[in-house]
Amino acid sequence: MTEIDPRFVALQARYRASLAGKRADIEQAWQALAADCSDSASQAALLAVVHRLAGSAESYGFDGIGRLAAQLDRQLEPVRGKADPAQRSAALCALRDELARPIEELLAELRSGAA
Repeated sequence: MTEIDPRFVALQARYRASLAGKRADIEQAWQALAADCSDSASQAALLAVVHRLAGSAESYGFDGIGRLAAQLDRQLEPVRGKADPAQRSAALCALRDELARPIEELLAELRSGAA
């Protein structure tokens, strides 16, 4: 049996501790966007947190979170690809209903991962 490096265990524990904050950031941004999908600060927050999770979660052993975040990140690509704020808002508004379930699934996985 291969022994896990204690340094990795410590990094993984720190990452796990950060998941509650990431979950809160996504929840806050999503609630704000549900009220007003043109809120550029909430758009940026949602895009950034999901993208970072998609790139890092699996590296720390949180495969479910990483997989869901990567799927959501791909769904958000049409929004991220718009430089013009009005076009970005329109793209997000068009996707809002489609994004609800993947966001809820990611939030649920973050809850269990942080536990």
